[in-house]
Amino acid sequence: CLLLGDSLTSDMQGGRNAGVDTCFLGKLKSDPRCDYIVEDLLDVLPLLGIHQAK
Repeated sequence: CLLLGDSLTSDMQGGRNAGVDTCFLGKLKSDPRCDYIVEDLLDVLPLLGIHQAK
């Protein structure tokens, strides 16, 4: 399970409280509430084990 969101307070903290991995979508250097940080939605695919054909 992966919670994808753009809010550190409601999405990322909520995911941590629920015990699921979190992925922040947006520009952010780092934050302890985020397991992953991506700037583009397509960057989530490898996190889910989905690889794009070239």
